[in-house]
Amino acid sequence: MRPPPPFAEEPAAVGGLFDFSSTTSTRVLAVLAAEGNTPFVGAWLRERVAPIVPHGLLPRRQDENTWNACVAWALGQAYVASTDPAFMQGYTEIMDELERRDGDRDGALGRDRAFREAETAATFYYALAVDALVVDGR
Repeated sequence: MRPPPPFAEEPAAVGGLFDFSSTTSTRVLAVLAAEGNTPFVGAWLRERVAPIVPHGLLPRRQDENTWNACVAWALGQAYVASTDPAFMQGYTEIMDELERRDGDRDGALGRDRAFREAETAATFYYALAVDALVVDGR
C-alpha cells in the first residue's frame, strides 16, 4: 500500500464553505477501520505513514481547529495500532495546542482562532481525538 500524501501538503479548500476534514487522516482511519489492528497495518503505519506525521498543529486558512483535531484523531488511532512514538508525539503536540485554544476549559472548540465560540463540528472532532487512545477491550 502506497503512503498517503503528507498532512502538511494537503491543499486547503478555496472558496468553499468549510475545510474541516483532513483527507490524509480520513484515509488512515479508513484503512484502520477496514483492515483492523493487524501486523500488516502496523507495519504500513510505521513504514509509510510515520515519516509524514506533522510535528504540531498545522496552519489552515479556515476550520483550523477542526481539521487538526481530525489529524490528531488519526494519529491517536495510528499509535494504538502501531505503537510508533512518532504518532504519539504528533498527537500530543496537536492536542496540547487544541487544549490551549479551549480557553474556558469546557471541552468545546470553535472552528479556528478567529471563531472562538464553541461549535458542533470542532467539538465533535476534538472529542474523537481525545478518545483516540482508548483501546477497545474486545
